[in-house]
Amino acid sequence: MLHQRVQHEQDVAAAKLRGDNTIQSRQTVSQCGMFPLNWTAIAAVALGFLLCGEGVQADPIRMEALGVYCEGCDETTPVLWPPGPTGKLTVVEHHSGFRIRSQAHDGIPGAPNNDIILPLIPGSTGIAFASALVVNDTLWVFGTNDVEMDGGKPRTQVHIFWSSDPSLSSGSWNTTSILQLPQTGVPNPKDPPYIVPWWTAFNTSPTKGVVNGRDAYVLAVELGSPTVLIGERFTSVFAVCYSCASTDDLSTGWEILDPTTHIYEKSRWVCEY
Repeated sequence: MLHQRVQHEQDVAAAKLRGDNTIQSRQTVSQCGMFPLNWTAIAAVALGFLLCGEGVQADPIRMEALGVYCEGCDETTPVLWPPGPTGKLTVVEHHSGFRIRSQAHDGIPGAPNNDIILPLIPGSTGIAFASALVVNDTLWVFGTNDVEMDGGKPRTQVHIFWSSDPSLSSGSWNTTSILQLPQTGVPNPKDPPYIVPWWTAFNTSPTKGVVNGRDAYVLAVELGSPTVLIGERFTSVFAVCYSCASTDDLSTGWEILDPTTHIYEKSRWVCEY
């Protein structure tokens, strides 16, 4: 999630200033954040990213601080693309209007340069907070709407984009909306404009796991409102797709888990802005 990623980058920068080339985590990669152990997780480790987390104490992972990889790239997910051991380090990035770029770094299985592979994922204009996941031979990219779209108020939808083309060419992409969040209510004129009675979504984070004894894909959805549900900004609720686990088609079948019983409240954070 964004607040976790920012904290880690701050830790890296502070360590660099101290001349300390390692940072430490309390968890293994499989226990840390929402990354599954796949080509997304491996790329995350290669870039020197590690999400902060709470919970099980485990053998620490020591990681070399590589520094800031790209100034102003905002939300970023590293992947190895094409999938498999010959894949190159690639990043899906940008706050709004997503792009895909090669990422070069000495000692990392990346391209020889930082060339842009795709300057704009078709249909992603007005979609924000990129996150991505590689499933078999397909790159899936998630985002939330920055502007009103298809009858949905800003920040009330989750959209998905996908391509199975090794070159990720512009014409190979598909897109659809996978979640429409509740958007009813009348704002209190005394509240700040960002405090509204409907759900407002920001970052997302996908993974595969087991929910209620069933294989499923799960999507953490960071909410900024409504206060009556989440308490303090920002709190994550969760969407689940059971059919996706057998089809590996993440474009349909999503539903929100009961937010009164499936919610990641701010009281559980161990990272701050």
